[in-house]
Amino acid sequence: MHIRNLFPGLMTCIALYSQAAVLSVAPGELGNTVTISPSETTLTLQGEINASDLHYIATNLKSLHTLDLSKAEIGEHNGARLAANIHYHPAQTLPAYALSGLSVTNLILPATITAIGDGALMSASITSITIPASVHTIGKGAFADCRSLASVTVPATVTSVGSHIFDGCTALKDVTWSADHIPASAFAECSNLSNVTLGENVNEIGDYAFAGCTSLSTLVFPSRLTSIGSHAFTKSGLTRVDLTSSDALDTLGSYAFALCPSLSSVSLPDKLKTIGEGAFFDDTYLTDLSLAASLTSLPDVALKGATSITDATGLLPEGISTIGTLAMAGMDNAQAISLPSSLTHIGDNAFEGWYSLSSVDAGALQEIPTLGKDVWFGVSQQDATLLVAEGMEKQYAATPQWKEFRIGRSAILDVITDGSIAGSPHITVTTIDNNLHVTSTAPMASARLYDLEGNLLAVNRDINAVETDIDMAYRHATIFILHVTLCDGNSAAVKLAMTH
Repeated sequence: MHIRNLFPGLMTCIALYSQAAVLSVAPGELGNTVTISPSETTLTLQGEINASDLHYIATNLKSLHTLDLSKAEIGEHNGARLAANIHYHPAQTLPAYALSGLSVTNLILPATITAIGDGALMSASITSITIPASVHTIGKGAFADCRSLASVTVPATVTSVGSHIFDGCTALKDVTWSADHIPASAFAECSNLSNVTLGENVNEIGDYAFAGCTSLSTLVFPSRLTSIGSHAFTKSGLTRVDLTSSDALDTLGSYAFALCPSLSSVSLPDKLKTIGEGAFFDDTYLTDLSLAASLTSLPDVALKGATSITDATGLLPEGISTIGTLAMAGMDNAQAISLPSSLTHIGDNAFEGWYSLSSVDAGALQEIPTLGKDVWFGVSQQDATLLVAEGMEKQYAATPQWKEFRIGRSAILDVITDGSIAGSPHITVTTIDNNLHVTSTAPMASARLYDLEGNLLAVNRDINAVETDIDMAYRHATIFILHVTLCDGNSAAVKLAMTH
């Protein structure tokens, strides 16, 4: 390293050893006093520096591997326009864009800085970073596109965080986040991010915060969480979402968990009243979904494309009044659904593409819900059963888009499964005319009907189907035991109490 003492009174203190240099300079004079040779890979700065010094390092000192600023103070800069054409940088702030493109892999920040400016380390080569506890503000894109950054900790002392802070950090794997909110696009497209620990004080996850985090398979959501923004986890690798402990959650944004190819299980807190459109759009692997008990509507395209759901009975909680446009379209493996008594309207194409539908239970409804256009588009309604409350058969039979179903009435007061079936397929038992109609989500081998004394009243053998009818015309008992055996050998006993 060569030093040029060009300014009177400038004090220069140098310690040289094979690949390291320690240097004290006056603020703004680094470029006038030092030339780093290619053999020197470590630089430690002491005393006061400013934005122009840091800009000089990022622009000219490409051979450095380590930059130690732990003993330096960052002073104010108000002069020549530097990166991003900015001329003013406050003291105790890692200056905006000053170290963007830095080739250093190991950076140690001053322990006295209180802020990190916009884009301060954008596209830098750092592999890890420790944010000092003194920092309370981090600007937008501060570490964006740092494609070698592997781990980071954001302390609870940080109270203001800009958007896109780690956007595009494709090598980032481990994150500990203790600040109270995660801003928009904070970790967007961090494709290797797999280990995220969120502090309990995190109350907000912003729009697109983890969008495209394809390696993020699990996440523990904090109990104080109140908001999840739109597209927050779009195209992420989450396999399970359990928000039941986040009982303060009041906002789930549009497309928050859309297009998650591995998401199989979702549980929402009971107090959540609204979810945004497309919240679980095209989650083709989703099989287990527990919607919030307080929901009053299922928004447009909320579950569109959830092709792995086979049984939608019990899916819609009591209190839902509206099913939005295309809200459940494309669920082509769903065989049965029950409609809550609170339902008043079903939107356009809401059940489009339910090619496997065999049963719609509307027995809880006392009024016929209004329908938008082409609600059942693609459904073979003539092959599916619509179960309605007693006395409403004629009303449904006279109403367009309802009358096309095979209409029967629900007549089961109680169904209690005493046995269990592997895989937990759902068995629906209803009456159509004088027949007991049995539907299973797995093929049945046989169905036997007994009275309470154990007398065999009827038997259907060699069914090999998911539906069968048992003639009830001459069965005068009111309580029955139905024993169903599946084709795979599993079985269940169901107790039935007839209401009429």
